[in-house]
Amino acid sequence: MKITYLLISIVTIILSSQMLIAGNSILSYEGVPCQNFGNDIYGKSMGDVGLSDIFRKNTGFGNPAMIGNANLTLVSTGIMFGWTGYKSNYITEKSYRDNSLDFPFFSVVIPVNRHRYGFQLNSYSSGVTSNQTTVEVDSSFITEKQSINRYLFRADLMYAYNFRIINVGLGLNYFFGHDNRRFEQYGSYGIFNTREKVEATYKNPTGSIGITTKIDNFAIGAYYTKSSILKGESKRSSIHETEAPIQIKHSIPDHIAAGITTKLNNEFKISGDVHLDLWKNAEHTDNTENSLKLGIGFAHEPKAETKKTFWGQIPKRIGVSTRNLPFKINDNTIYETAVSTGLTLPIKQKDSQIDVGTQYIWRGDIEQHNLQDRSLMLMIGLTGFDIITRAFDRSSPRAVPKADDLMQ
Repeated sequence: MKITYLLISIVTIILSSQMLIAGNSILSYEGVPCQNFGNDIYGKSMGDVGLSDIFRKNTGFGNPAMIGNANLTLVSTGIMFGWTGYKSNYITEKSYRDNSLDFPFFSVVIPVNRHRYGFQLNSYSSGVTSNQTTVEVDSSFITEKQSINRYLFRADLMYAYNFRIINVGLGLNYFFGHDNRRFEQYGSYGIFNTREKVEATYKNPTGSIGITTKIDNFAIGAYYTKSSILKGESKRSSIHETEAPIQIKHSIPDHIAAGITTKLNNEFKISGDVHLDLWKNAEHTDNTENSLKLGIGFAHEPKAETKKTFWGQIPKRIGVSTRNLPFKINDNTIYETAVSTGLTLPIKQKDSQIDVGTQYIWRGDIEQHNLQDRSLMLMIGLTGFDIITRAFDRSSPRAVPKADDLMQ
């Protein structure tokens, strides 16, 4: 139960704090650059793949059919933290390093016979950054501060049926988020100093359908998430007044994804995923380009009893992914590339595991876009054991009577 309590504590601390408000990309002023695709920490450290990987205890449920392979009641979560280096080239070239933090997912799955029920919370997409500039005008100094905080979350209720060879899953997806922007300018002008903010919130549901199947050492998976128009309101306020809220809309595109996983032998496997966001068909968005993401990963999962060294017994993985962002800068396409690696730490509890990994990401190009960032992220994933279907241990010490000595 210690792992389970730890998972619940981490989720409570994160959701009740402001830790999520951490910078993640300087490209956030132009769009929403960061996106999660429903993978757990194991998958993120393997090239951000896993929608078809049914050869392991997979707790990433971007594909709702993935819960069909769960035979235990599991609770899983993870955290990503690190550093992002920003660089811009407007008038003069400047650079800055910021802390980064993200809570990528929390998931629960419960098996009942061949039925599977699950819940997952994802930070679906985000764009958070801020800057400050001081310029001299007519022997006076003016300071400008700008910040943007965009976060979109996705909560999934999932059901899957295990047909042994094929799993079919359905998901009810609820999107909710905010887009908050602030601007401040002050100097030696007294009443001409200004401070204003625009805060927007939106929400709405949609649905997903997915499938996984396995033939010997080869597995495939695919899913589709329907587009949706999120509805909400935006409110502008300044040091002078607060305007009446206005109704707004924000679009989520049709999302199509597919993947394959194959075991090369008893210890090695390779997995690849393809994701496509159809932004060109979406309204109420600044995104103008369809976004394609490709990922591939390689894993070594040795049998501990066959290895003599500690390093040889640890499961290891590595991967790479690339994606074009759904918006352009200076009419140039923006690419995101990530290299990741990770391993699984052995612990005493059989049904629990700890996954750790690193991910290095680079987005944009200073010459083409005048903006770029480079991120180094550390990742930790925790999976708790079966807390419902595990049989209780009712054994207790008992006094055993001694046999009578009949010879006396």
